[in-house]
Amino acid sequence: MIDFNYNSSTDSDDDSAILARIYKTVTGYYEFNQRNIERFRTERKFLFVTQWSDPERRSFQNLNKPILTYNKLYDYYRKLIGEQRYNTSNLEVNSLNGIGTQEDITLRADIIRGIEYKSRADIAYQTAFGNAVSGGMGFIRLRTDYISPKSFKQDIYIEPEKFSERVGYDPSSVSPTKTDGNYMFRYDTLSEDSFKEKYPDVKYPQSFPTAPVASIMKNNGITLPYTSLVMVKK
Repeated sequence: MIDFNYNSSTDSDDDSAILARIYKTVTGYYEFNQRNIERFRTERKFLFVTQWSDPERRSFQNLNKPILTYNKLYDYYRKLIGEQRYNTSNLEVNSLNGIGTQEDITLRADIIRGIEYKSRADIAYQTAFGNAVSGGMGFIRLRTDYISPKSFKQDIYIEPEKFSERVGYDPSSVSPTKTDGNYMFRYDTLSEDSFKEKYPDVKYPQSFPTAPVASIMKNNGITLPYTSLVMVKK
């Protein structure tokens, strides 16, 4: 996992290569998937905000006519969301080759249920489903973290991904889960104060958001973009 703004005074050449690779990766994905991202945001705006386009709204205003909306889609959306929340699916464990015993399967299923309970995984599943229904894209974040600053043991966490348009994957991947790709990333922003608190050794942080990314982050105020990138070695 690599931070977009990471900098080191001792390995500047390596850092430049890493940043160049991240720049190419992020730019390539957003150029490839820009149309789907625009559709995602347009569909969610149509469902949650307004069903009239800006030219149509201006036409109504020029004619002094009221702008009326009867949102029939929202009821169907809430119905689907309610059914999914009432019957939220959980991960299932099965033996792929038939060799695993039922005791092994039960043990691993109990471990996964513990991870789901600790992570409140139902929220992650429901958020991904809601984003997929309303805009066509939904993601779940799976990560590991140390259980304490003094421990080498790590726990697994299942977390919701609220902003689906900020998650990217290898465009060459063909699997529905994108697990056959070479990388995945999550693009986000940090406030300047948060960045200084997290990286106090970086005195002059710099970033270079690309045009597609800048358009996605345009409503976040004064922030520093960064990327969490996971590369897969094959």
